[in-house]
Amino acid sequence: MRYSVIILSVLLFMCGCTQPSAEQLFEKAQGAQKAQLIDEALETYIELIRLYPDSTQTPDAYYAVGFLYQNYKNDVRTALTYYKTLVEKFPSHPTASNAAFIIGFLYANELKQYDSAKLAYELFLERYPDSPVGLIESAREELKNLGKDPTTILSEAQQSKHQTSKRLKK
Repeated sequence: MRYSVIILSVLLFMCGCTQPSAEQLFEKAQGAQKAQLIDEALETYIELIRLYPDSTQTPDAYYAVGFLYQNYKNDVRTALTYYKTLVEKFPSHPTASNAAFIIGFLYANELKQYDSAKLAYELFLERYPDSPVGLIESAREELKNLGKDPTTILSEAQQSKHQTSKRLKK
């Protein structure tokens, strides 16, 4: 009888100690995200980051957490934390260039912290010159227009268009 209790205890201990793999956690988080279970997705991605800091899924988990906080929780500061960590810890990961751009975008357009936005966009352009052309052009436009009000930007765009049209007529 005594041995059965010991064996049962060992088996229960072993069953309770197994944890899901990084791949399993990532799939679970993605499923929750697709089902719009945002809190569950966040918990699972964050658990993956905590348990498997060097997994191949970890950079994507950082990006996903940033995205969810930005777009579903309206928590820009927390989103920035995750995007920044992704760029710092995994600078060559495919999602890092997008995260670097988003950092500048959030500083400029959500927090109105133009000095931080300028630094972030410049860092993006310096570190990720091979990013998609659309992102490069957007970063340059953002830098050119930091702190300007939309009416001023539209007015300048119309003036530029008018001047270009005059030159073409000559």
